[in-house]
Amino acid sequence: MTALLAIVGSSICTGLLKALSDRILFYLAIKALLIAICTVLIPIVVNNIISGYLQDAIDAMAALNTSGLNGSMSFSGWVGYLLDCFNIPECLSIIVGAIQLHITLKLIPFSPIK
Repeated sequence: MTALLAIVGSSICTGLLKALSDRILFYLAIKALLIAICTVLIPIVVNNIISGYLQDAIDAMAALNTSGLNGSMSFSGWVGYLLDCFNIPECLSIIVGAIQLHITLKLIPFSPIK
């Protein structure tokens, strides 16, 4: 009788432990799948969507720009050599950046720059 109770008890415990371990393994598999999706798949898809929209916007802006002037300086020959020696484009870039910063600071209402 004791042997029969031991066999029945062990089979019931084995069945419960198998069901519990299956549920734990299912939970861990779902969690690993969701972590993989959130860390790998979603950022790649979002990056591709954003870069696609940005590329479309850049292409649309390039199609609207029909003038031949792009606003950049392009000097060649002796003048280009002198401008390069004296770093004139870099100086102009710094000056224009400072002017833009000054204008931006003047637009802030509580800025001390007036």
